Amino acid sequence: MKATIILIGCAIVIAAVRLRYLECPVISDPANWAIRAHEMRHRTRLYHDLFEAKAPVIHWLYMAAETAVGFNDWQIYVLGLAPALGILFALWWAGRSLWACGFWTVIQADIFIGSLWPLAEQWMALFGLLAYGFAQRRRWWPASAAVLVAAVAFKPQAAIWGIFYVVAAILAI
Repeated sequence: MKATIILIGCAIVIAAVRLRYLECPVISDPANWAIRAHEMRHRTRLYHDLFEAKAPVIHWLYMAAETAVGFNDWQIYVLGLAPALGILFALWWAGRSLWACGFWTVIQADIFIGSLWPLAEQWMALFGLLAYGFAQRRRWWPASAAVLVAAVAFKPQAAIWGIFYVVAAILAI
């Protein structure tokens, strides 16, 4: 019960701290993804009419957020808040460490490390942490691999994690 209260408190702090950045100018990647997703909602084709080198998953997230809250600052807020809260609860699920959750609550608000903005790296970190949590449960390697494939859908560099998981799985046998 105590841990639940602390986690809810951390989640409220994360959501409240991010509110103050609603009026800040958006950095280039989230702004570009929001505009591309907005155009895709109006039948412009990605990779054909719109140039982009990233996988389409990030654009689909932005389209979903635009459908939910509109094409405005709240879209960026929601897309930044979702992985931040996901990481908070995944930290607790994967390691049962309130210290890690408290540390994440403090550092996620730092505008200079970029955790404030809805970047692909936040989603990759969330999926990596979930994969770690599944790996901790021994026989959950297929779930861990599936989560890593989801991370690769955001950035192909996440495949490097998969190599380490395969090695860890072989060593655990």
